[in-house]
Amino acid sequence: DKIFETFYRGDKARTGHKSGSGLGLAITKQITDRHGASIRADESELGGLKVIIDLPQAK
Repeated sequence: DKIFETFYRGDKARTGHKSGSGLGLAITKQITDRHGASIRADESELGGLKVIIDLPQAK
């Protein structure tokens, strides 16, 4: 997903909020990858974005 790329920022026309730096989700993706977890984004039932992180079960 493009939103997990470094410095990616969503379309300003779609939000009234100040845009971020585009680092947060990219950093989160690197962390989840290094820990064998997965991360994905989907549309929230409440509107907006929902981010799902699946963590591996502890051994």
